[in-house]
Amino acid sequence: MLKKMTIGKKLTLGFGLVIGMVVIMGIVAIYQLFNINTHAKDLEERIDKINMAAFIRKTVKDIYIDIRDLLLTDDIKIREEKRKAIEEKRKAYREKLEELSKITRSEKGKAILKELQDAIADSREVVNKTMELSFANKNKEAIEFFNREIPKRSERVDKALDAVVQFQYENARKRIVEIEASIKNEILIFIVFLSVSTLLGVFFSLLISRSVRKPVTDLKEIFQRVSQGDFSVESKVDSKDEIGMISSSLNEAIKNIRRLIAETKTVSESLASSSEELSATTEQISKNLKSQTERASQIASAAEEMSQTVIDIAKNASQIAEVSVT
Repeated sequence: MLKKMTIGKKLTLGFGLVIGMVVIMGIVAIYQLFNINTHAKDLEERIDKINMAAFIRKTVKDIYIDIRDLLLTDDIKIREEKRKAIEEKRKAYREKLEELSKITRSEKGKAILKELQDAIADSREVVNKTMELSFANKNKEAIEFFNREIPKRSERVDKALDAVVQFQYENARKRIVEIEASIKNEILIFIVFLSVSTLLGVFFSLLISRSVRKPVTDLKEIFQRVSQGDFSVESKVDSKDEIGMISSSLNEAIKNIRRLIAETKTVSESLASSSEELSATTEQISKNLKSQTERASQIASAAEEMSQTVIDIAKNASQIAEVSVT
């Protein structure tokens, strides 16, 4: 498959896979962090619930102390102050109970919270009855009633609050375990993805390097042989990438050079044959020219002799003419 891909596409594929693994790892990491954040918020909420339970316990205890102080004093002003303090503390723990009720979602948690609300309501009735007796100038009866009924109600409230705290503590421990597990999973997933990404990166680096290095080495050897004048070589690189294109062009160039050499050889042979024929023709012409030169020389000699003969005849004729005149 890599033979049909360009170098750019090979590099894109390799880096794309590595980047894809990194992106997947990032998505998984974000998902795990989201889970950890959710568990952390739930843990924080349960800690708030435990703190609310502790506040309610302290407030109820303070109310019991205020009732005790109210029963132990005859000062009307102090008794009124204590009653106001009790009402303010009741308002404070009611707000916490309402807030606790709003953020309690499980059925078991709601059942435990319902028991706490019932225990506090029962205790509130005893406190109200005690204050009614006390403000009705029946302080002795109020003290007896308080000492007889409050311990049971206080114990019930404490048990209900202990149940709330224990329930929230157990769930908080579960969330801590889940957070620790999520962190371990996150580390494990990170290690796995990092290892896989590294292996993929190394694998594709070697694969791409091999797919490039071997053809380049083959082409280098072919270029060296061609530079030495060996045009019988042919590149076997048949990939579809840039190196394959260079290989194809090189083979085409070698073919053209071989064809050019063949044509040149044919022309050279033709020229050699023509040169031999020209040489023979030149030699024949030279021979003919030499023969013609010799003939011309003979003719020139004959002409010279004839000329001399004519001159001699002319002299003799002149002499004969002179003699005749005389």
